[in-house]
Amino acid sequence: MCYTSPAPFMERLPQIEASWYYYLADIAARRILQRVMDTFYTETVSSQLGNIPNMFKAAEELSRQVEQW
Repeated sequence: MCYTSPAPFMERLPQIEASWYYYLADIAARRILQRVMDTFYTETVSSQLGNIPNMFKAAEELSRQVEQW
């Protein structure tokens, strides 16, 4: 039996770890984008006009979340 050294894996470990961060960041960005879509684009225009103060609050919160990135 021939065993290989774990060195090649250990050398690639920072790249593998970085790819996981990109993957998790992508998921988080998609979730924020989905919240934007759900908040501002799922209701009819007439129902949105009566809910403008809540929409401002939601916009501020979503903006804060994006800025944290």
